[in-house]
Amino acid sequence: MAVVNNPIIGRASGKVGGAVFSQWKGRNILKEKPTVVANPRTDQQQANRARFVTLLALGRVLGPAVRIGFKEYSGQMSWLNRFMSTNSSNDSLVWNTSTWVLAPANLVISEGSLYPTPLIFNEIDGNNVVIDFDPVPRHNQTATDTLYLVGMKGTETVYSTSVLRSAGTVTVPFTSLVNGDEVAIYGFFLRSDGSIVSNSYSVVQTVGP
Repeated sequence: MAVVNNPIIGRASGKVGGAVFSQWKGRNILKEKPTVVANPRTDQQQANRARFVTLLALGRVLGPAVRIGFKEYSGQMSWLNRFMSTNSSNDSLVWNTSTWVLAPANLVISEGSLYPTPLIFNEIDGNNVVIDFDPVPRHNQTATDTLYLVGMKGTETVYSTSVLRSAGTVTVPFTSLVNGDEVAIYGFFLRSDGSIVSNSYSVVQTVGP
C-alpha cells in the first residue's frame, strides 16, 4: 500500500484515482488498479488508458502546486486537463512492459509567461536537499516572486511555498534519504502580484557518496 506525505493536503494512502503508488528500481511509478472490462482491447489501447489513469492520479496528488502552475490557462481549460495534455506528449511517462514509469526530468508542473529561473542542485545534507537559484530579478521578474516547489522521493511528496526569489536558496526536507534514493525537485515562480507564473524546472539527483 502506498503512502503520500503532503503537508498541504494531509496524509493519503492507497489508491489515487484508480491507480496505486509503488516503486520500481528505486523510481516512482503509478500502477493502474486492475479492472474487469466487458470488451477486450488491444495492448496499445490498454496502454493509452493506463497512461490516462496514471496522469490523472499524478495530477491530483500534485494538485496544490499544479493548480497554480497552470493558472494562466484557466480560461481555456482546467488546470488538471492542461497538466495531463502537456505531460501526455513530453515523455514524462515511459512504458515498461506492463506499467508507466515516471521519467522525472521530463515532468512539467507549470507553464506561463513569467521569465523562467533554473533550479541548481547544491547538496544533500542529511535528509535535506538544498537547491539554489538566481536571486536577481530579470525581465518581468521581481525580487518578491514566490517559489512554488515540489519534492518527490518514492511515495513521499513534500511542498514549499514560502520562499521568495530574493532568498536565492531553499532547503527541501524529506523524512529519510539513503544511498540509491532518486530525488526529483520541481519548481516555478509566481509573480508577486499573483498574476502569472513561470515554466517549471526540474532537478533529479540520486543520493550517494
